[in-house]
Amino acid sequence: MTAHYFIGQTIPLEPRRPVQVGEAPPLWYGFQTPPQKETSAQAWLDKRGIEAWFPTEHRKRKLARGKRAYVEYEGKIVPRYIFARFTGYPQWDVLRECRWLSRVIGVDGNPLPVDDEVMAQMEQVPQRLEIIRQREKEKRTISPGDKVRIASGIMEGWVVDVSTVHAGIAKLILPQSLLGISETQVAVSRLQKIARA
Repeated sequence: MTAHYFIGQTIPLEPRRPVQVGEAPPLWYGFQTPPQKETSAQAWLDKRGIEAWFPTEHRKRKLARGKRAYVEYEGKIVPRYIFARFTGYPQWDVLRECRWLSRVIGVDGNPLPVDDEVMAQMEQVPQRLEIIRQREKEKRTISPGDKVRIASGIMEGWVVDVSTVHAGIAKLILPQSLLGISETQVAVSRLQKIARA
């Protein structure tokens, strides 16, 4: 039997079922979301009083048009994953009904809880990744005056100084004892920068 409604009729809403009940030690749970729905899942959980977080980092992308060549944005480190902090007992049947949450992360069918200490370490991942990227970038950046090790080719293993760099080719200062040749050219990709002591 179908219900009949008329314009102006007041229809009582069904009470929203809680996502958590009671009090429990705070625990985080990881969830998978549909593609590009991390923000929607975060908003859904936030509306129900659940703190939610997904790891992001500052990134740049090239603009198709305009004066500025690049624009900054928040890129997801682990797409389709979000973490939610529960201070009560999670109601899994209610969470299953959320269209923004595909599944809970677990082992052998049991949700895997994560405590605040582990999550605090996870929140440092973007900064740690940036430090690693900067170090790698510095290693790849070869400049005049740098001391480098030749990584491949005939002079593999030699440690020499860089005199100039142009178009991906470094001019290296060689020991005078090498057949009277004082300089040679090597592709920057074949060089490893040696950190100064």
